[in-house]
Amino acid sequence: MRYLAIAALIISTSAMACPEISGNFSGCKNSMGEALAGMEISQSVNAGITTYHSVSVDEETGEVLKEELIADGIARGATDTEGFQTINTVKCDGDKIIIDSKISNESAGISGTGQSLIFKSGNQLVTRIMGEINGNMFEDKIVCE
Repeated sequence: MRYLAIAALIISTSAMACPEISGNFSGCKNSMGEALAGMEISQSVNAGITTYHSVSVDEETGEVLKEELIADGIARGATDTEGFQTINTVKCDGDKIIIDSKISNESAGISGTGQSLIFKSGNQLVTRIMGEINGNMFEDKIVCE
């Protein structure tokens, strides 16, 4: 579940058609009603490129998670402290942010792909996550107030 939440936090897109989603969001719950960490999102535009910044706290470890990704449509990779490698390609489509992801951890024998759709519905931030890990399909929806 932690990796689904991290995927939802990785937010960046191209500037021209990107939605405004800045704000402080708490009361986050997944589709099973489980409470998740809230987050603070800000965004900026520089030279026509939108960058989304998010800050949250990992509820398992207490670690402060900060993400900053440039919204230029280029695939970017990262490796976390547990050896998970993630490559994200991000774009906007109308009022939605679309994140296509690839994730792997060779030592754990894990690989998969996914897509996250992030959008505002009223004052709520909604993230729909779908994909597969090791051939097993998953889908979730996270709603933050």
